Amino acid sequence: MRPKKLPMSYESKMLQQLAMPTRKEVEQALLRALLKHNGVVKEFVSGEEIVEEIAGDFGLSEHQRSAFLETIYRKENRIKKAFLWHRLLFRAADSLAKENMVSRPTQTLQLTKKKRMDADGKRFR
Repeated sequence: MRPKKLPMSYESKMLQQLAMPTRKEVEQALLRALLKHNGVVKEFVSGEEIVEEIAGDFGLSEHQRSAFLETIYRKENRIKKAFLWHRLLFRAADSLAKENMVSRPTQTLQLTKKKRMDADGKRFR
């Protein structure tokens, strides 16, 4: 019996339609960028140097960088927009954090009193 093919999520469809890099590719680029930037990323927002640098490395167009996902908050009856490129970066960083390759901002805040994402020094020695 053949397994049922699940429908693609809204986010997956957008990533595919815009020919965005894979999460694994972004993870590798993020690790390289962390090494270049002394192991620190403050946040994944527009205009942040590391965000623009990685997007440039992938040759992302302005359309790819500015594409967004819309989420409806039913209780508040409003639409939230999230940039697809920033979400992809966040998901890659979260995956690396699960593998203990980087620390999450909350962990770094507890250790250094600064909220940022750090490369886990134990992995890079």
